[in-house]
Amino acid sequence: MIRWPLLSEYFALILIIIIMLFFYDKRQVHSFRRRLYWCCLCLSVASILLNITSVYTIENFHRFPLWVNMLLNSAYFIVSVLMCSVIAFYLFQRMLEYVYDKRCLRRAAVGLTAVTLVYLLLTLWNLNSGVLFYFDQAGNYCRGPLNKVGFAVPAVELVMLITCYVRNRRSVGRAMVRIMCTVPTVVVLLVAYQLAYPEQLLNGAISALADLIIFISFQSSRIERDGLTGVYNRKSFLEELTLRTAGRQEYQVILVALKQFSRVNQGYGHGGGDAVLFQIASFLRSAAGGGRVFRFSSVEFALLLPGREETQLEKVCRRFREDWMLGEDRVSVPACVAELTYRGQDWTPEQLIGYLEYSIRLAKEENRELVHFDGETARRHQRREYLIRTLQQAIRDGGFQVWYQPVYHRDTGSFHSAEALLRLSDDQGRSIPPGEFIPLAEETGMIDALSWIVLDGVCRFLGSGTVPELKSVSINLSMQQFLRKDLGQRLEEALERYGVAPERLKLEITERVLLDNTAYVRESMAELRRRKLNFYLDDFGTGYSNFSSVLDLPFEAIKLDRSLMVGLTDNPKARMMADTIIPFFHKLGETVVAEGIESRQQAELALRCGADRLQGFYYARPMPEAELVTWFRDQKERT
Repeated sequence: MIRWPLLSEYFALILIIIIMLFFYDKRQVHSFRRRLYWCCLCLSVASILLNITSVYTIENFHRFPLWVNMLLNSAYFIVSVLMCSVIAFYLFQRMLEYVYDKRCLRRAAVGLTAVTLVYLLLTLWNLNSGVLFYFDQAGNYCRGPLNKVGFAVPAVELVMLITCYVRNRRSVGRAMVRIMCTVPTVVVLLVAYQLAYPEQLLNGAISALADLIIFISFQSSRIERDGLTGVYNRKSFLEELTLRTAGRQEYQVILVALKQFSRVNQGYGHGGGDAVLFQIASFLRSAAGGGRVFRFSSVEFALLLPGREETQLEKVCRRFREDWMLGEDRVSVPACVAELTYRGQDWTPEQLIGYLEYSIRLAKEENRELVHFDGETARRHQRREYLIRTLQQAIRDGGFQVWYQPVYHRDTGSFHSAEALLRLSDDQGRSIPPGEFIPLAEETGMIDALSWIVLDGVCRFLGSGTVPELKSVSINLSMQQFLRKDLGQRLEEALERYGVAPERLKLEITERVLLDNTAYVRESMAELRRRKLNFYLDDFGTGYSNFSSVLDLPFEAIKLDRSLMVGLTDNPKARMMADTIIPFFHKLGETVVAEGIESRQQAELALRCGADRLQGFYYARPMPEAELVTWFRDQKERT
């Protein structure tokens, strides 16, 4: 009588139980895929237990009726093949998870079902025929002529897996690639050993090693999930985009950006904010249907859906017009949405993410609920990318020009100061409006480099002495530049390099700079004043400005924004405001500069209100250095 050692089966059983302990996590979302892998583990345990029990009853056949041995061994044959089929189906699921066309998965399911049913019928037929196994008259276990058919089933399933992998390899994830490089090799080697040494029992070891490789390979799925909401994170979003794009699959991406979410944290604490985020993620998961949900950033979620679904898009937009429940309170969480559909365009995943982020930025800037990445949005994005490249090249190659706009002084009736303004042209020589490239430079962090270009150009021009009448020039300090600890040193070095007195350089800052860090700004301004540098408060009246800035900080002049000057000619309220604030500033000892003066009537009204200096197209447009020299010469000849 054959005796089978069971050490490898006991070891395999312990290994699978350990895997089950590590895999089980009640906090995880119980998806179909997790349940399917749990079924793989349970069938592996059942197969090993049946194998151990069958060996025991075979070796002690005199203690058990024949029908018990037949039943246990038949159950073992059936469960073992069923286990192989379920593991294979799980691998098909993981292999095709980034493929929206499920025809291959359906064909695999049909094929696995057919193979399993055939073997089930063969096992049932074996009860009478003994083609797989039988017991002789003495009660000894005997292998039938088709006993090795059980190894043919996983072989067929392995061929199906390899075929599917080859056909869809561009859309197969990294974890699945690792499995396909290891599992087939391990299974083939162990099965070959089992066939060469039939007295050894390695079926449990084969299933345990397969389960272990799968478990290790897909542990990254926990790392790639967001710990708070349970949805996938940005890293897995990029990976899925990469695989679906490589496979040229059509899909739709919906990016949801929550607005003013800090108010929720402020009102209900971070615990309350987390609860709302979990609700939102749960809703999006249900709305995604056959798609997936990702936490794109702290307050942004992305839905990746098969094809294009307007109903789901509308469902998402409609839900964020409603409140969310936090205990008994209703919490409003408005959102803006960007939508993009991929139909095989020549886009990389990185470009696609850039398109989504740009669309969300447009939605926020233009206060729109929904932005489709369509032809118009693509053209605007293309223009933005072109401007970024132009800015970068101009910084490298010195492509910027510093222009100057003279400022009229009422006390002398002449011009002896100016504001420095940066100008940029495209590769066709056409001027790019500052209102287009300056905000982009601020957004991309290039404004710092631009500010130093202006400083160097102004100091060089003042030091040249080509316009003796020009007593001072003001430059705009960026937020990044002003917050640099070496700002004073950099300014002093530039002035000394060109032999310019500090009193000739005026520094313009806006209220936004002040709001960033008021205490630090106050300290920095005091330090720069000690270096004999003076400040102008720019754009007063734009919505950021307040009188506390004027009272607390050492400004030499206040520049009224052009928006206040536009209404002087036809808006009595604007004129009343000018009549009020200009004398108020004078009482504080401040000089007032009126910007945006474009007509004679505006100029007369601004002077009547008491403005000390006037700046605008009515007096002079911004001009390059050479024109400014000629302009001042003409002004001198007129007087």
